[in-house]
Amino acid sequence: MKRRIVTGRNVCKVILLGADSVGKSTLLCRLLTGRFQPLLPRTYGAVFATKTLQTDKRTTLLHIWDTMGEERFRSIIRLYYRDAKAAIICCDVTDSSSFHEAEYWIKELKAYQECQVYICGTKMDLVQYVSQAIVKDLKMFNGDCFLTSSKTGENVTELFQRIADDFTAACPGMFDSRPIIELSEGSAPADGSTRRCCGSDAH
Repeated sequence: MKRRIVTGRNVCKVILLGADSVGKSTLLCRLLTGRFQPLLPRTYGAVFATKTLQTDKRTTLLHIWDTMGEERFRSIIRLYYRDAKAAIICCDVTDSSSFHEAEYWIKELKAYQECQVYICGTKMDLVQYVSQAIVKDLKMFNGDCFLTSSKTGENVTELFQRIADDFTAACPGMFDSRPIIELSEGSAPADGSTRRCCGSDAH
């Protein structure tokens, strides 16, 4: 098992928000492992993971918090808003009710934490074509929009890369000088920072 110690990286806190079962956890798992894992245990509270990306000749470390979507836990989720620089609000393109849920999360962020918002339409593999209604519904949130599929990998890396690029451009000096040990793919992190690939969301 190979290890590499890296220091001096831009650090960006990212929170994943959205209704229960819209695909937040499988989105994160696809990013971290490059694989589709539809049967994940339910997320309780939030699950923490890290992802390192290159941006404009710099290295950006994303601190990603995958939060639970159940309504009864929403007051707890507010604890994770603090210091977030970016928020991914997930909507299931096959479930119109999840778009209404997205409105709630946007209002929450405006009230509790100012950050860059990215709208993520999930489960694109389940629709034959992108309807104008889907595009219109996503764009009404006034955030950068991405249509993704955790099953095929469509636009997953691109979404997180955009977050890293935007953050580096806006906040070039937010460095963390603490050493972080990176392990080769498929091994368990020594510090437990990515214990598992998050909760129960379907793809």
